[in-house]
Amino acid sequence: MADNKTRKLTPKEQRRLEKISKIISHKEAEGYKRTDLTISIVKANVVATVACVVLIALSSVLYSIIYGDYIANYSWKLILFLFISFAIHEFIHGFFWGIFASEHAKSIEFGFIVKMFTPYCTCLEPLGKWQYLIGCVMPGVILGLFPYITAFIIGNTSMLFYGVVMLVGAAGDTMIMYKLLRFKSEAKDVIFMDHPTECGLIVLEKINE
Repeated sequence: MADNKTRKLTPKEQRRLEKISKIISHKEAEGYKRTDLTISIVKANVVATVACVVLIALSSVLYSIIYGDYIANYSWKLILFLFISFAIHEFIHGFFWGIFASEHAKSIEFGFIVKMFTPYCTCLEPLGKWQYLIGCVMPGVILGLFPYITAFIIGNTSMLFYGVVMLVGAAGDTMIMYKLLRFKSEAKDVIFMDHPTECGLIVLEKINE
């Protein structure tokens, strides 16, 4: 999600921010230390653009080596399905986070940031590290990696293009996962919360035993 300092929050987002802030305040009072692992939407878009150019170039060359040529065949149906898939991407986040959340679907919220033309999904409950990571990685795996690999196996350029776009669409998720995997903590009690208004998450470590 976009930085709440650069845009006006909707009433729904404001309520979510207040709810999460209360949870964090209680945890901090219990001796937890907060660390934000967030990324800039602008930076994520730059990374995605570069990744798109590089991945398309490398994929085209590899496909041509395997099949002798690369003939693009893109239809309006494919383009339409790509737009729908970005909404499906967010649903997959919610589906897997909802599995791990104690209140399941009740703890999942979806929305759309008009200014950034970006759909989003967020979880209102604390999760374990690997629970958060699984929910974060699955859209890129299901919508991007699987079609991408399948395209090379069956020789389908439309599927290859789809896989590339969906992999690039998961660039922000990949950046967040990279930050989370690099995050090290010696605390025995660590919880992870999806950030209510920004792209990323909040880590809470119990520092007072």
